[in-house]
Amino acid sequence: MLKSLIHKAIQSIGYDIVSAGNLDEEVTRRIKDRDRRRLAEIQQLRQQRSQQTSVSGIGVVWASREDITLRAIAAMHDVNTLLDIGCAFRPQQYFDAKIHICCEPFEEYMNRLMVETATSQRYLYLNGDIEEVCNAFPCKSIDSAYLCDVIEHIDRDLAVKCLAKLQEIVKRQLILFTPIGFMPQDPDEADAKTDQWGMGGTEWQKHRSGWTPDEFPAEKGWTVIACRDFHQEDGYGRPLAKPFGAMWAIWNDYSI
Repeated sequence: MLKSLIHKAIQSIGYDIVSAGNLDEEVTRRIKDRDRRRLAEIQQLRQQRSQQTSVSGIGVVWASREDITLRAIAAMHDVNTLLDIGCAFRPQQYFDAKIHICCEPFEEYMNRLMVETATSQRYLYLNGDIEEVCNAFPCKSIDSAYLCDVIEHIDRDLAVKCLAKLQEIVKRQLILFTPIGFMPQDPDEADAKTDQWGMGGTEWQKHRSGWTPDEFPAEKGWTVIACRDFHQEDGYGRPLAKPFGAMWAIWNDYSI
């Protein structure tokens, strides 16, 4: 009787132990299904990009949760070379790059990244943190750099220094995505040794700084596409008491 009640309770939240059979296989399947849906959504956004008007160079644009990413994609350029910094095991797919350099400091993420991208010849891999990446490339050596959910994981002084360095490194564009303001992100005490993917990256997942749109001014070449209620839950899937905003900040080098 108790087993039946537990089974029904688990079914009610969308997981069926009997049909799963092998738990590890079922978890893997569901992760792959989620990733396939995510890639399909990205492809749909990319197809719509050609229909959008670029928003580059016009300051802060406020958008809804549904529109923020599409508006940002409209301001992104396809390039020959890309630094994708702190990509974990999910390299960006909003725009194309002939040479896609995936920069990741955490070895466990890097190992999974290399397995999941092994079938593509355009990926190169650099195991290093943002400071090491910035020191590895000379001025005007890369077309674009991309940092999605990265700078909030870095101490402010280091992040400011590295963003300035990246503006020297890129020929075309610097793109970043981050919460608006400081959004705490720590694991539960019970799961302190594992991150949201069940891996050992909890220290890398902690937030160490917060950012606001006024730190990326239009007069210095930045365009900000922002949403006031983008984050409804934290990185561990826990509902937030109050939504946090998020923003894309995109810098273009108009000197070329």
